[in-house]
Amino acid sequence: MNSNNSDDNHDEQTAEELLAEGGGTRRTATDAPEASDEGVDDLGLQAAIKNRLEAIAADEMNIHLQFYDESLAALLGGVEDAGQLERLIEAAADELGRNPPGNNSRAKALALLVRVGLENVDDSLIAEATEAKKEYAMEQATEF
Repeated sequence: MNSNNSDDNHDEQTAEELLAEGGGTRRTATDAPEASDEGVDDLGLQAAIKNRLEAIAADEMNIHLQFYDESLAALLGGVEDAGQLERLIEAAADELGRNPPGNNSRAKALALLVRVGLENVDDSLIAEATEAKKEYAMEQATEF
């Protein structure tokens, strides 16, 4: 039996068990909806983000992000156990020029850290997402 196949099966089983503990939703049920090939090349990032915002507002898209990384889970859990989560959140918020959120949770830390990473990798992504969110909010505000 191939060792990699066994590891893959174990990872899949572990992932499904974790999801079951988190409310019974299977990973396959929360994957992003498949995009149609028709018009995909013409859809810009801002339009794609606005489409996702609409799907979220209509409860057609899950807002939870999930990934599995043993090392990061240990690191973030250790940061929390060592009482350093608040410092990490404050540093990430400061890096973004934001005020730290009132509740210091691992979810808030991860959200801020992903934003810091995106800013460092490609700051235009955040700028385009911000514009898309503004446009979406304006469209919602003008509907009566």
